[in-house]
Amino acid sequence: MKQFLFRLTPVLLLLFSVPAFSDAFYFPWEYNKLFNENATLKIELDSLRLRYRNETENYKKEKLGLDAQIQKLEEQLQGEKTFRERDKELFSELIKSLENQIALLKTKSGNKEKELIEENERQNKKYQDLISELKSELEKERLNCIRKMDEMKREYESKIASLEARNKELEDSISKLKNLNEDQKRELNRLAEQANKLESKLSGEIAKGQIRLKRSHNRLIIQIDDQISFDSGSADLKKQIFPALEKIKEILAEYSGNLIIVEGHTDNIPIKTKKFNDNWQLSTERALSVLRFLLESKNLDARNFSAAGYGEHQPVVSNDTPENRALNRRVDIVLEPQSGKNH
Repeated sequence: MKQFLFRLTPVLLLLFSVPAFSDAFYFPWEYNKLFNENATLKIELDSLRLRYRNETENYKKEKLGLDAQIQKLEEQLQGEKTFRERDKELFSELIKSLENQIALLKTKSGNKEKELIEENERQNKKYQDLISELKSELEKERLNCIRKMDEMKREYESKIASLEARNKELEDSISKLKNLNEDQKRELNRLAEQANKLESKLSGEIAKGQIRLKRSHNRLIIQIDDQISFDSGSADLKKQIFPALEKIKEILAEYSGNLIIVEGHTDNIPIKTKKFNDNWQLSTERALSVLRFLLESKNLDARNFSAAGYGEHQPVVSNDTPENRALNRRVDIVLEPQSGKNH
């Protein structure tokens, strides 16, 4: 246990000191959750392996028991055959005795001999049928046992393979997180601070569902709902969104140096107006409207900004209900650390 804690200490120190990212963006509590999930999966994997070995041994023992019963029945069958042979000898002697009495009992002796032979044949057939039935049932049980063992083996192998794959993913993530360089760590700390300040500044808009903050990989995404930012079919900003954008400006200026992409998104309802030929144009113009408003601030470096329009081709949910289509109509302000642009 001491050795395990000694090995775990560097990882725990990393967890509590650095909000890291690799394929996903993690804060300390998220990394701790990832590490705990990795440990839990290892325990579950060991447990499955132990259960697989125990149940395999049980099925093997059950198969050996069935084989022993079959062997016992075969021995009983052989004993029965021997017993039948002895009966035949006895009946042969009895027949000889009856033949000696034929002269005296011509009428009755012939019938008696016939009845004895028929009874012997009936008994022999009865035992043969019973033994065949028992052997057939035991063979079915043996085959069923083998089938269950094969199914159990496949199931456990599938579960173990799945857990091992997940465990490998987690180990790779932990390994990559350990290899973060100092610049990346500083950038991630700044991004985490920025996320906290944005959540605090925009708490009212977030509570109303007008703005949503999301962490995706090594990026921070500010999603602006189109209901407070644009009229239907328009790329002109509403006045209602100005206060929220002013707050975003302040935070972006305070944490300069990030790469910032303003992305426009629409739902899948086609548009064709005098001003907009399609959703590509509408989404791009909306992104440019937000970008121009942000760059009114002299404290922001335009070289770090870009705009893109994705039309309906990057929805956050399916466009199967009016509510879902409303969620897909949005402008995303995507923040990415300069040191993370090639990762």
